Parts: sequence; structure tokens; C-alpha cells
Amino acid sequence: SKVKMVEVKNIEKSEALDLFKEKNIVYHESESFALCAKDGNSVLGYCLYDIIAGKIIVRLIEPEKDFSLADGLLRSALFVAANRGIMEAEYEKTVSAELIVRLGFSNNKQNNTIDISNLFSSCENCKKDK
Repeated sequence: SKVKMVEVKNIEKSEALDLFKEKNIVYHESESFALCAKDGNSVLGYCLYDIIAGKIIVRLIEPEKDFSLADGLLRSALFVAANRGIMEAEYEKTVSAELIVRLGFSNNKQNNTIDISNLFSSCENCKKDK
């Protein structure tokens, strides 16, 4: 079995637009972005997000069932935001609250915020299990 060399990359604008359309998610010209995870030429998953008014809004993560892939996609998007000095994050109803909680980025399903500071203290979650 070949080791997967997963790369997460930004998707070009035109391609991102198609993806938002295909997933039925409104595309905002200067605020909407997409990342994709690829293994060579095969696309493994996507993260669609907006960066607007000083915060990142995660709009879709696919596939949600592959936790390590979903985790990588979410982290990549949050890093993009953090690199721009954005520390406020939330997710839309199109993203499973279960997933965000399971990945350790939220303690509160009622409230759709993402704790972006968990990017920098990912081992906190390891400690909790012990």
C-alpha cells in the first residue's frame, strides 16, 4: 500500500466558484475561498470558507467521515485566517457540529464558534484523554 502524500492547497478562484455552486453554497466574490486536499491528482476533500469582517466562517468540510482529513482541512483554513491575524472563527449549519466538537475546536454545540486558539495547543486534547 502506497503512503498517501496529502497536500492541502488553495483552489483557484474560478474553480472555487464552481465548487461553491456545485455544493449550493453562496459564493462571495472577495470573501469566499476553497482549499482542497489532494493525493497526487486525486482530490480527497474540500474546505469552503469565507473571510469577512475580521473572521473566518467555515462553510463546508468534505468528507466529514474521514476525521484526519477533515482535521487537516479545518486546520489549514484556520491557519490561513490566523496568518492574517484573524482569531475569530465560526461555522455554518452546513458543517457538522459533532465534527467540530470531535476535532476539539468547540465545547459548545449550541454556539457555532470555533476555538481557533486550539490550533496552537493541539496537545491539550491529548492530555484530556489520559
